[in-house]
Amino acid sequence: MGEPAILTKPFLCARYASEVLKRRWPDAEKAMTSPADCFHYATMVLKRRWPRKERLIRQDPRAAVAYAFTFLKCRWKEAEATIASDESAASRYLPLLIKSWTPAAVKRCPMWMYSYAALHVKGRLPPSLHNRMLAAYVDDPNNIWVRRYFHSKKLQKVKTSTRAGRSRKATRSRHSRGKA
Repeated sequence: MGEPAILTKPFLCARYASEVLKRRWPDAEKAMTSPADCFHYATMVLKRRWPRKERLIRQDPRAAVAYAFTFLKCRWKEAEATIASDESAASRYLPLLIKSWTPAAVKRCPMWMYSYAALHVKGRLPPSLHNRMLAAYVDDPNNIWVRRYFHSKKLQKVKTSTRAGRSRKATRSRHSRGKA
């Protein structure tokens, strides 16, 4: 099997370039059209980011997560919409998302919203995210993350705060003691 034959099978190009040629293979780089193949080539041959193919890599949720962990080591905001569409990929991406939570990021995926409520807010989501979770419930009432959120008593409690961080009950009892 010669190089022209290997070029017809892009999934073999990365392995051939790293193990046989031991260098970049420009013809193979042009033939790469699969996100997974591009990720493997970047990992095995380039051993660094491949900015020219990032647009292609971020089209596949699993390849995007692997690329973010391997090369970026932080959130890949441009790929988050794609990653959120695949529950398995979204789950694997969660550790990167946790490092810099933002409501704008978590609203893309019910699992991320649930995790945000449980790990960051430690209670009910802010109204905009709570309403988005309600909409997700209407769309798919069997979604495990939506169900967990609405069935968790802890996550349905609305946190109330008053002056100096005292709860309402503590504030009321302090005022009632002075009146008696």
